[in-house]
Amino acid sequence: MRRINERFIAAVRRIHTGGQALRLRFSRASGQTLTEYALILALVAVAAVATLKLVGTDINTLLNTIAGDLSQAT
Repeated sequence: MRRINERFIAAVRRIHTGGQALRLRFSRASGQTLTEYALILALVAVAAVATLKLVGTDINTLLNTIAGDLSQAT
């Protein structure tokens, strides 16, 4: 029984040591995270520009119509 407990304790220590190694590995990945955020930001910017190109003329027409109606009301 004692031998089984010693093996169990040794296995738990190996798992714990492996977990520490993984935490150390991923704590060094801050540069990778920064790159991922930059790529997401670039994708959002491209999507925003594309959306404004597609809808921009409609918004411009709507705002000019509102401005014209307001100038006639005064």
